[in-house]
Amino acid sequence: MHAPAWIHVSCRFAACRHRPGAPIRNAPMHDGLRRGRPCPGWSPAPAGGPAPNPSRAGTWSRPVGRAARPRPLRSPRGPVQVRRGLGRPREDGCGPAGCGAMSPVLGWAGMSGGPTTKRLPRMPGRGGIRVLRLRAADLERVTRLVSGTYRIVVPTREVLAEGDHVMVEVALGPLDDEVAFDGRVAEIGADERAGRRLVHIEVRPIDAPRLAYLLDVLEGRRRPVPRRHRRIPVDLPVRWLHGVRPSHGVLRSLSPGGAFVETSEPVAVGTPLELELRDDAGRGPMLLVGTVVWAGRLGDRLGFGFRIDRRSATDAARLANLLRTWERNVGPDLVTLGRLRP
Repeated sequence: MHAPAWIHVSCRFAACRHRPGAPIRNAPMHDGLRRGRPCPGWSPAPAGGPAPNPSRAGTWSRPVGRAARPRPLRSPRGPVQVRRGLGRPREDGCGPAGCGAMSPVLGWAGMSGGPTTKRLPRMPGRGGIRVLRLRAADLERVTRLVSGTYRIVVPTREVLAEGDHVMVEVALGPLDDEVAFDGRVAEIGADERAGRRLVHIEVRPIDAPRLAYLLDVLEGRRRPVPRRHRRIPVDLPVRWLHGVRPSHGVLRSLSPGGAFVETSEPVAVGTPLELELRDDAGRGPMLLVGTVVWAGRLGDRLGFGFRIDRRSATDAARLANLLRTWERNVGPDLVTLGRLRP
């Protein structure tokens, strides 16, 4: 048992039935309200200040615990009824969350009987980038342009406009890795046979190797890579220590077993690294320990494949939640999610 902390409080609740001027303990636990909710508007008396005004305030000293059976607080119009759910504040001080329900953000301070809201971090929505998922057999045409970029023709029933940013995910088979890339809608046509739209998408030059791999698989020159983990296209800044100085890159794809890091700094195959990234602004960095398994050039930038060898249970749970977030929510805020602080 801890020693009781005896303090004086003044209660602005006019219907409080407790004796004024008596010392109390455990001020947040008003014994007249059920489930340990505090008396609305209670505030500790300042040290050395005036005593609570008996004409306006009531205090209480009943012990709180299993032995103390709470009694309903009496008001001039009868017992206070705690109403849960949405609704307007009552004249006796009970708000939508009950009589003086504790706020998860403000604690016991700043309660006036009304609802208390918390500003949550903005999560990405579905308003910016559209994801087009299709099978390889549904591709109408893949054309390599003179500039070195690719243009693909995709049938879809999605409502798109020229210039829209889209992400295309092509499934090669149930046990093979899908190919994902993003681009811009260049032209929209009509498919007279099926009543669908034929969307012409220009793919970024940096994704040209993925389109070349896709063409090789479709034409039978290569076998698709078997899938071990589902890779989610992401856009997250990442950093790691390369020697004594920090290096920076961007995660382009992520899975429970590995990641692809796009960076302008060369990294040798077999190099052990510790990648540091943030999944949200309110928590510390996530640490992924692994090894560089391959390195190569994509367009005018270098990149490497990273295999995750070790992670803590907490980081594994955060990684799974991050993957679910990126898979469900695709929008313009994705590129700002998890930015590292300088």
